[in-house]
Amino acid sequence: MAQDFVKSAEDKNVLDLLLLPQQIAYPYLLPPSVPADRAQALRDAFKATMEDKEFVDEATKRGLELSPLSGEEINNLIQHVYDTAERSHREGRNVLE
Repeated sequence: MAQDFVKSAEDKNVLDLLLLPQQIAYPYLLPPSVPADRAQALRDAFKATMEDKEFVDEATKRGLELSPLSGEEINNLIQHVYDTAERSHREGRNVLE
């Protein structure tokens, strides 16, 4: 992985920032007004689907790659971006230009 070649923590933060869209790909999002129990029910249902043997077999048969992230994992990735120093954001923008 690209992260294996990064030497400093700051460079790792820049790389994490640049790779975030690929990591979360197609997230399911809910507005903040959704009650916590409903959000948890949807997270549980998503997890159960991603672990369902028939679903996984069918996706594999169709050539689909499954690499699901839980809601907690996505939240942690996004929080990491918010916690990243301004320099990392600036460096990330420079790489993209």
